[in-house]
Amino acid sequence: QQLYAVAKKDIFKQKYAYQFLRLGLYSGRYTEVINWYDEYASKISYSSVLQPLSLALKAGALFRSGQGKEAAYLFSKVFAASTAKRISNYLGFVWSVDSKADKKDYLALCKNDKERAAMLSLFALNSGGNNLADLKEIYKLNPASEELEVLVVREINKLEENYLTPAMLKVPGGKPFYFTWEDESRDSVMRESKKEVTALASFLDKAAQSKSVNNAGLFETAAGYAAYMTRDYATAKKYLAAAEKMPLTQKVKDQWALTNLLLTINEKEKIDAAFEEQLLPSLQWVEARVKEEKVTTVEYWQVQQWRSIYRNLMSEILAKRYH
Repeated sequence: QQLYAVAKKDIFKQKYAYQFLRLGLYSGRYTEVINWYDEYASKISYSSVLQPLSLALKAGALFRSGQGKEAAYLFSKVFAASTAKRISNYLGFVWSVDSKADKKDYLALCKNDKERAAMLSLFALNSGGNNLADLKEIYKLNPASEELEVLVVREINKLEENYLTPAMLKVPGGKPFYFTWEDESRDSVMRESKKEVTALASFLDKAAQSKSVNNAGLFETAAGYAAYMTRDYATAKKYLAAAEKMPLTQKVKDQWALTNLLLTINEKEKIDAAFEEQLLPSLQWVEARVKEEKVTTVEYWQVQQWRSIYRNLMSEILAKRYH
C-alpha cells in the first residue's frame, strides 16, 4: 500500500493494488479486500488485464463473506470482460449461485441487457437440460454474444445424446461404438427431444438471418444439422444451401461438408453404382483429413477427431444404409 501511494503511473498503482488485494484474499481479510478494491483499484482508469482480475478478487471476497448474489454478479462481469482466468471465474460464478434460488434474483443485479445476457450464458453453461429458452433470451438481449456460439454447439451436443444416438441405435446393421443405458422412459424422452431439435433448428435459422449475429454461418449450418437429425432432409438441404452463401470459418466449412455428406448418404432411397461414384470423393476427402491430422493430447487422452469421424461414418452410417 505504501508503494501504491508513491507510484507515479496508474499501471504501477494497478499492479500494486492487484498484489495486495490478492494477498488480502488469500490471508482471509475479506472485508478489507472489498473495501480496498473500492478505495484503490476501482479508482484507476488505466485499461489492462489487471482490471478484471482485481474485480475477481473482490468477487472472491464477497463469496467468502457470504454475499453470494453480489459475488455471482461480479464473476459474470469478469467472465465477459476478459479471457484471462476464465475457467476460474466461471467456477467462481457457479460456486456463488445458490441452486435453490431463482436466477431472476441474480439477473436483477445486472445493469443492462449485455450484462444480463452474459450472466444468463453462465447459467446455461452450467445446465445439462434443454436451454433453448435461454438461448432465445440471450439472442434477444445481445445477438452478438460470443457465448451464444458456444451454447448453440452445446445444445446440439445434448440433443445428439438425448435423441440422435438412441435413434441411431434403433437402426439395424453396423457396429455401434457407443452404448447408452436405457429405461422405460427412453421413448418418451426421445419424443420430447425430437420436438426440441425441431424447435432449435427453427430458432437457429431465424437467428442466422440477423445482421447482429456473429458467425451467422455457424447458426445456419447448425440448423441444417439439426434438421438432418430429425430426418427432415428437405429442410436440412434448404438450410445448408443458405449457409453455403454465408461467410464460413474453416471449422464451419468442415461441419457443413460433413452434414452435406450425411444428407447425401441418407436421402437416397437406392444405393447403386451411381450413388457410390457420387459418394467416393467425399469419403476420400475425409480419409485425407485423417492422414493430415496431428494427435491432440487432452489430459490423459490422445484425441484424433477426424479418425473418429471416419470410423463412425463407416460403422454407424454407411454400414446401416447398406444393411
